[in-house]
Amino acid sequence: MAASVFSQNIKVASHGTRGVPQLDGLEGTSQTWVEGCSPLVMSSGLLIEATDAADQASVWGFSTSAATGTVNTVTSYIPNIPGILFEAILSNAGNTIALTQAMIGLSYAIAKDTTTKYWYVDQSDTTNAEVVVVGYKQPQFKIGDTDAVVFFYYKETESAIAN
Repeated sequence: MAASVFSQNIKVASHGTRGVPQLDGLEGTSQTWVEGCSPLVMSSGLLIEATDAADQASVWGFSTSAATGTVNTVTSYIPNIPGILFEAILSNAGNTIALTQAMIGLSYAIAKDTTTKYWYVDQSDTTNAEVVVVGYKQPQFKIGDTDAVVFFYYKETESAIAN
């Protein structure tokens, strides 16, 4: 993998006057997710960070702060429900990729960078496609830019809460 290009984790995109719900849950054992919206799954009633494509198909929510590393600590999260728009860097398996118009409207997986521990939209993985890219952050980015931030939503069929 090339040098890490990730300068941010997944974030909730701006919603204007519409609020984004936040709930509280209990952190699982030895969690190390970083600040930002890391995907979380439920394990024996505790929130733990997703680790692979199989976990991502059952995302319960997204963290709102870094893990404490202490089991049963109350932690806030954004539930994985329809209608919430997120933003993240678009990458090709951790390598730089130029944004094209053809990427908008397609489904991809999300993946975790091993260096920064930030999550990103992985354009190279369409097999585990959990999210749909619906646009890109303007005016900061334009077609042809690398490391572009894109807007996406989690497919309702991939939400542990919505199903």
